[in-house]
Amino acid sequence: FQGGTPPRLHFNAAGTATGLGRVVSARIWFPAVLATYSFTNLSGLRPYVGAGVNYSKFTNGEATSAYTSAVGGNSTSAKLKSSWGPVVRLGLEYPVAKDWVVDLSYLRYWIKSTTTLTTVMPTPAGNVDVVRTVAAKANPDVFGLVVGRRF
Repeated sequence: FQGGTPPRLHFNAAGTATGLGRVVSARIWFPAVLATYSFTNLSGLRPYVGAGVNYSKFTNGEATSAYTSAVGGNSTSAKLKSSWGPVVRLGLEYPVAKDWVVDLSYLRYWIKSTTTLTTVMPTPAGNVDVVRTVAAKANPDVFGLVVGRRF
């Protein structure tokens, strides 16, 4: 079991909107289940590889003011749909005591989501909500340094 503070993931515009840069950010919770294979000890070092699946859940989604201005709105809210995706892991474990290890690892996630952007648009008759749905994807690289206990 490993845990940590969920990072904030930033999504940049693509296609004709590339010039907007960052358009949405959200906290991402992405627990994963991996099968891991450890290689033979090499002078105390134990390299390993793993592969599995992750579940990505997004919270605190926010659209940037650059996006809201570009579409001519007053404000924009962002909601990202949870998703499943693959994850791989490469690592190296080194024992520092009988039951204690230092673990250095690299993980690569493939995450796809659907983002719903709701913009409040001013009109002569009053404000109107305009809803846009766009595909979002991210392939974050995660580096870890863990001090752990084996049991």
